[in-house]
Amino acid sequence: MASSLLLCVLLSFAAFAALGIALRAEPEGRAELGLLASTVFFGLIIAPVFALGYTNRLTPGALALLSFVVSGATFAASLRGRVPRVFVREIARAGSSLARLPWDALVLAWRAQSSVVLGLLASAFAIVGSAWITYLAPSESWDGFFYHEPMIGFALQNHGFQMVDLPRTLVVQATNGYPRGAEAFALFFVAFTGKTFIEIGNTLAAPALALGVFLLARRFAPDPVPCMGWAAVLLLMPATTSQLRTSMIDVVVGAFLLAALHFATRAEARMRDAVITAGCLALVFASKSASLFWAPPMALVAGVNLLRRHAKARPRATALVLVSSLVSFTGIAALTFGRNWLAFGNPLWPVDHAISRLGIHFRGVGTLAQLSPEPPLATIARIKYHHPTGGVADIIARDYGYAVPWVVVPLASIAALVAAFTAVRGRLSKKPDASAERVLVLVALGAVFLRLTPNLNIARFNVHIVALAVACIVWLAARASKSARLHEAAVASALVLSLVPWAWYVWFFGLEPMPGKLSALVSMSPAERASAYSGGYHLPPDVAQKRERELGPGSLVVFTDDSAFLGALWNDAMSNHLKYLRWEGRDALLTRLVELRPTWVVVGAKSQARAAIESQKEEWEFVGMGVRQDNTVVFRRRER
Repeated sequence: MASSLLLCVLLSFAAFAALGIALRAEPEGRAELGLLASTVFFGLIIAPVFALGYTNRLTPGALALLSFVVSGATFAASLRGRVPRVFVREIARAGSSLARLPWDALVLAWRAQSSVVLGLLASAFAIVGSAWITYLAPSESWDGFFYHEPMIGFALQNHGFQMVDLPRTLVVQATNGYPRGAEAFALFFVAFTGKTFIEIGNTLAAPALALGVFLLARRFAPDPVPCMGWAAVLLLMPATTSQLRTSMIDVVVGAFLLAALHFATRAEARMRDAVITAGCLALVFASKSASLFWAPPMALVAGVNLLRRHAKARPRATALVLVSSLVSFTGIAALTFGRNWLAFGNPLWPVDHAISRLGIHFRGVGTLAQLSPEPPLATIARIKYHHPTGGVADIIARDYGYAVPWVVVPLASIAALVAAFTAVRGRLSKKPDASAERVLVLVALGAVFLRLTPNLNIARFNVHIVALAVACIVWLAARASKSARLHEAAVASALVLSLVPWAWYVWFFGLEPMPGKLSALVSMSPAERASAYSGGYHLPPDVAQKRERELGPGSLVVFTDDSAFLGALWNDAMSNHLKYLRWEGRDALLTRLVELRPTWVVVGAKSQARAAIESQKEEWEFVGMGVRQDNTVVFRRRER
């Protein structure tokens, strides 16, 4: 209870400080205030985790203290030049106004008699529902158990982000090689309350993601209601909704990307917009390896806008912003890619990457094509435009949903062509069309992102491209005369198509089947819920119950090369320890087990390690099946 209260205090202080800084940036409207405050809030939570994690001083006590200091310093900076009592009231009013924003949006859409009401209600249900189920159900995410949760578990175990000896498989070695900004956000919750809220990051980032879409669209639209509808379309895309209540990170990264896009492409290009863009891109670098492809185009646009608007009038300030932004990018990127180079001789570890033209070959565990193969464009089109088949397989195959391929893609393509024609015609007639040229900047960015995407077939990598396409559609609708009804029809059809997959969301947010599972979870105690898994890539419930009983703080679990879903091996408090033992023969394994004296050993069901363990029946007894997907079994040390 005390830890939960401390967490609430720290989160509230960070949110208050974030609002203060956001207000000092003089945002234009509540939506921009909300987007900026949310981004700063994530930064304030991640920063102390990074500072302690990369200096190997990460403990809950130190984290609480440093978080309070960071938030306090941020709040103090926001007070500069202001009367404290007056500014505190201003922050409180801003917070109250943001809390009313969802209701005000719903009332606005209702008064407009718009179908956007449906999208807003569905979005609210997705966000609130996922938060509730995050609290009720144990974490159980496929990629999460591979490396997102091990990043957190090993950091808490080792008091820092040390490189860890792990099996040489691509998905598990990602624990060492991938950026960990979004995981640092989750770690903040885990440090004080265990795994209860390890999956809360995407849910908390979802409103910011929607605000980012809204703001990109709103700059071209006289009416905010359709823009709210398009924001709901993107939030209801299966690739987005299905990540709520998972420890995957793409909604968080998407929110950072859209915030960066909004501030980098603002027409007025204030100096502060460049600073904000730099901060957003720093968070992108801290969170996803694909930042190497995504961040430079946005940084280039923001830099050009900054130079064009301020280089002559404020040369020193412009130079300072450019240099400090470059330093921040380089420093944040070095935390991942520099450490990877020093540890593995490969900045992109664990991905094997070759640039034949330059004679460069970074050797890793496997290639990106092996991890997420990208089919030819024609095959992708066939998959995404295929008729609904239902179930989880449909959501995986058609992760863009049905609104994006059938509504967004064709309308955005038309908008891009119209914008190009309008911009060229304006230049030829010596009457430049500023709005068309602004849209062309977005089109150009979208084209670059399409070219550089890690995988066009996987929608979660391309949320920002969909948002850019939506902004182009809104511009086209605003240009066409008498288009309000047509625009409403487009939004309505997109929203209806977005809700089609909900017909088979019986596993909603990972619960399978939802009604029975949900009612059972509500009736369980927190201890019972910690082991109430539903799928085949976690421990069976009976073994998970034994994990909670037998693995306490500091208890050691040894695993061998066969284990892949390491996240399932930590208890709900994430207080036990894990250690990898490479198979070097029967005698070597048994000798190390005598030295380490682990509580549990996890080995392959058909491995030589299992035979070695079973040869020592006086020392070890069988607990049960481990994770079905990696075919492991669990043994415990016998009591003596």
